Amino acid sequence: MRYEDIWELYESGDLEVLITQLPDIDALDTIHSAMFENALDVGLTKEDVSRAMENVNFEMGRKHNLDERDMAYLTRTSMAQLDREVANDIMRGQIMGIGRLIEKKLAE
Repeated sequence: MRYEDIWELYESGDLEVLITQLPDIDALDTIHSAMFENALDVGLTKEDVSRAMENVNFEMGRKHNLDERDMAYLTRTSMAQLDREVANDIMRGQIMGIGRLIEKKLAE
């Protein structure tokens, strides 16, 4: 699947349905990478995307009652140490957060 296809799924509203059905962090990581590429294609910077993901991380950390200090240094690698469902939820949140960021950029 091309990364442009992932954006089309987001636009149609089907991406969120798809990612809620994926129980595997590696599959979510592939979609996450595709959304990251889509973000760069519309002119967002890595820093823009990183800030959006940090916001999602803190939001998800509060949702799952995680220590905010741990969330400040959360990476995809360190998520493997979290409960699988929590890690998947964070990854799903980041994917949708990148999508919202792209939408905002396209609306400018």
